[in-house]
Amino acid sequence: MKYIFCLGLTLLAAAFWGTSGPATRIVMGYGVTPLTIAFVRAAGAALILGLYGMFSKRRLVLFQAKELSRHLMDGLFGVAGMFFFNSLGMLLIPVGMATVLFYTAPFWVIIIAHLMRKEQINLLRLLCLILGFGGVLLTVSET
Repeated sequence: MKYIFCLGLTLLAAAFWGTSGPATRIVMGYGVTPLTIAFVRAAGAALILGLYGMFSKRRLVLFQAKELSRHLMDGLFGVAGMFFFNSLGMLLIPVGMATVLFYTAPFWVIIIAHLMRKEQINLLRLLCLILGFGGVLLTVSET
């Protein structure tokens, strides 16, 4: 029973995620800015998780207080920033193209981690980069 419940929640999350592009485009048609969309999405998620944390018996905070500022910055730039730039992209280019570009994020993480944190790009990561960017090129090419 728990498996079915978790599967149902996963499918529900996927359905909501899948509608985010068209929903973003629709609300921008009413004049809502990408910054407002980013704020509502990030604040809404924080509110839901906060309420869950308050009423759940599970311990949600898995870091120490001294790490709070780092995690707040991660949330601001990693989550809210992603929501903002994703919405901005949908304003400037077709939703499909913005979505394809959005899903290149893991590739950029590998590259930036290599440049900023000196993480090695091993053969598997290199193969993933080549295949991933190749797939993006096939998706966005005109012919």
